Amino acid sequence: PPLPSCVVPDGHWSKATMSNYQTMLVSESISSIEVAHRTFGEKTPSGATRVVLHPGRRLFRWFTPIPAGMHALLFKHGRFVKIVEPGMTFLAPWSHVKYLVTQQYTVFDCPVKDCPTADNVMVQIDTMLVFRIVDPQTFIFRTSPEKLAIRLQQLQAEAVRGLARSVSYRDVYTLSGKSTDDMRRTMNDSSMSMGVEVKSVTITQVTVPAEIAKNLEQATTFHTLQEEQKKQQEYELKRINDQDELNRKKEDYKNERIAADKEAENKRAEMRKEIDLLNGKTQQMVSEIQAQQHANHNEVVAGAELFVANRQAEKEKVLKAMNAEAEASMAATREEASAHCERVLSEAKLHEAQNRAKALEIEAETEKEAAEKLRVKREFERAQQRVEVLKSLASNSSTFITGKQGVISASTLAKQAVSAEARKKALDASLDVMYGTQKR
Repeated sequence: PPLPSCVVPDGHWSKATMSNYQTMLVSESISSIEVAHRTFGEKTPSGATRVVLHPGRRLFRWFTPIPAGMHALLFKHGRFVKIVEPGMTFLAPWSHVKYLVTQQYTVFDCPVKDCPTADNVMVQIDTMLVFRIVDPQTFIFRTSPEKLAIRLQQLQAEAVRGLARSVSYRDVYTLSGKSTDDMRRTMNDSSMSMGVEVKSVTITQVTVPAEIAKNLEQATTFHTLQEEQKKQQEYELKRINDQDELNRKKEDYKNERIAADKEAENKRAEMRKEIDLLNGKTQQMVSEIQAQQHANHNEVVAGAELFVANRQAEKEKVLKAMNAEAEASMAATREEASAHCERVLSEAKLHEAQNRAKALEIEAETEKEAAEKLRVKREFERAQQRVEVLKSLASNSSTFITGKQGVISASTLAKQAVSAEARKKALDASLDVMYGTQKR
């Protein structure tokens, strides 16, 4: 049937149009393989589904990209060669990809009208099947998209009419939304010969005549009201029974609680009696334990004091022995040290005396050898001292000296002495020359 009567302006399908819509399958020519994906993903302006494409020839191009998701049938000199795998493929000028067959699952909607039920009521059943082309070579050479649509419609109508015949018009609504494996297997037995596999068959909608639908609605409404009234009566009866049962259980629970309270009171009295008895025994045991602990404490304290006393006595005894031994050792050490010191002192004194004697002998020998040599030196030193005295007197004009020659000033006396000293120095110089010659 033509599709324009089923298409609404905004491109969506209403419930009314869906019952009259049938999928159309077509093949179409395209300019190049590159637009195959986009073309397969869109419907034609009339709403048909493309399952086969005829790409144009690619002149002067040796490599052709084969897209994934479709079967590419390669022809050479007009004869089928093979199905090309997806990817970049080398194609000679005399080779050509003539058909592109989709590998995707395709949804095929087909309403089946005038389906008689078991009680001969004509109903309309809309079905939806999902198929896929698994053998593109068989599909291309044995059929076409248009023929496949007609064949699927025939197979679907036959299977749906057989299913509708098995139920009455009252139960025909139970078929809606049902997926039937038996129908799928039956259709596959015929469609596999065309290279097509039916994946699933589902009944989407069941439509009965308006008059029968109204009668069914009224019957259903009456039946529903009856069921509702019956359920309401059952609910009221159950509510009354539940209330009686609840009251009876409350009374039983009240009696059981009173009996349980009495039993609990008796048990509490027995427990209090046992607790008092246990408290008395516990107090007695505590007293005995405390007395035993006190006795043990006293015994431990006495033992500890005795042990401490014994240890103290042993300590004092050991200390006395150690002190005595230390004192004896110290006395012996002092005696030894004293004797050693005296011995060392005696030896030191002896060495000192010997060293002094040797020193005296050396000094005597030295003085004996140097007496003559030192005599001139001593006389020079005395002369120097005398000169210093005379210098001091010469510089002091306020001092006067009294003698046999009368009173004379110290400065005058010093000048006289200096002249005499000059003569002495000349003599000393001659002596120094003589002393130096002898020394050499």
